[in-house]
Amino acid sequence: VLDPAAKSGAEAIKLAPGRYSGLTWNEKQTKLAFLFDDSGAANMRLAPPPRPVGPDAGTVGPTLLPPPRYRAFVWDRHAKPARSAVRDLPLGAAGGFAALVPAVLAAHPATVVPAEEVLGPDAPGMRPGWSLAGGTLAFSTEASKLFVQTAPKRDPLPPAGPPKPDDFQLDLWHWRDERLQPMQKLQAAADRAKTFLAVVDLDGKVFRQLSDEDVTVGRPQRDSDWALGSDNRAYRKFTGYGLPLSDYTAVNVKTGERKPLLKGFGGYGTPAPILSPGGTHAVAFDGKDWFAVAVADGKRVNLTGKLKANFTDDEDDHPGPPPPAGPAQWSSDGKSLLVSDGYDLWKLAADGSATENLTQTGRGQHLRFSIVQVKVQDATEEPRGVDLSKPVLLRAENRDTRDTGFYRLDPGAAPKLLVMGARQFGVPVRAKHADTL
Repeated sequence: VLDPAAKSGAEAIKLAPGRYSGLTWNEKQTKLAFLFDDSGAANMRLAPPPRPVGPDAGTVGPTLLPPPRYRAFVWDRHAKPARSAVRDLPLGAAGGFAALVPAVLAAHPATVVPAEEVLGPDAPGMRPGWSLAGGTLAFSTEASKLFVQTAPKRDPLPPAGPPKPDDFQLDLWHWRDERLQPMQKLQAAADRAKTFLAVVDLDGKVFRQLSDEDVTVGRPQRDSDWALGSDNRAYRKFTGYGLPLSDYTAVNVKTGERKPLLKGFGGYGTPAPILSPGGTHAVAFDGKDWFAVAVADGKRVNLTGKLKANFTDDEDDHPGPPPPAGPAQWSSDGKSLLVSDGYDLWKLAADGSATENLTQTGRGQHLRFSIVQVKVQDATEEPRGVDLSKPVLLRAENRDTRDTGFYRLDPGAAPKLLVMGARQFGVPVRAKHADTL
């Protein structure tokens, strides 16, 4: 792996024989993460090994490849190389080639700091029998944490081919199994390939396993260390007989602290809870109202119970609790939730202290308003919620004629029509350094 921007020409940030994969930049492209595998596993794209000689000539026996041995590296573009002590060695301190090496290094000092190994097979905190599993790497917003995928070490499958006379297979089932036997068979391949989220604190060099076979933990919000965890073990046996339910917890990816949020929550059309950008609240829809749960103390507050508006999707005809009229979005400050009643957009304080109809004219004009997150060309940063202190672009659809168009919502003002007609508009794109769509 080379840095072509080095002052002295392209310099290696990692130079070793092996496989390099998963190269990932942080948003500001100041740090690069990648996986390195030096297990010597054969490349499946290369030609097979030569046929053996002797009695078995003409046949190629199955070869079980060794499992990969991944290690994670991070390179910091702004790190400064340490002053090498070898430059202080006097030329000619030793004879022959030993005298030449210090001289060459002194004449061509390194300008690039090599990549640092941040996670290896024997890292503290790695569970016994577990290891890095390849897959996707991801930095946190501030690039202080690296999210990786791990998995328990699994025995390789036997090579494909005709079964031997004494080969046999058994599918064992018990009535207390968490999943029904048909589901176990259908999901067997996915179970063998499943990986689990973990995180490396790059500042403290601490590794922490987040997800496992019991609890699935997602990545945290942009400006928070809190992530959402779900556990459906207690409800798997009801598959086909009841609603898909889960227990939800808030997980601090830095400290490992876990706080219970919801128990036995879900449904076929019920979206999973979402955490606020700051990780202070989780919000969800119960089939009638939006509600919030405080992460600190678990206090639950109904956000729409006192409003006359209907926040369910009145066009949905699936059995079970109805889904919401539209997805929820957070304001950029993380204090308010933005939801739809099928026509207008509402601003709901996460603590339940205030509500506000932002558009007001949607129901009267039979317009369905929704917020448009404008894509910024060549942008590397993801949007941080909806900034209501600036103009917001709205998409509008007439629920009678199906005409569509765009409105502009200025702070404290009614929506202003930009364009509307009997046509379908594409997703707007904004130039990186302009306000023109």
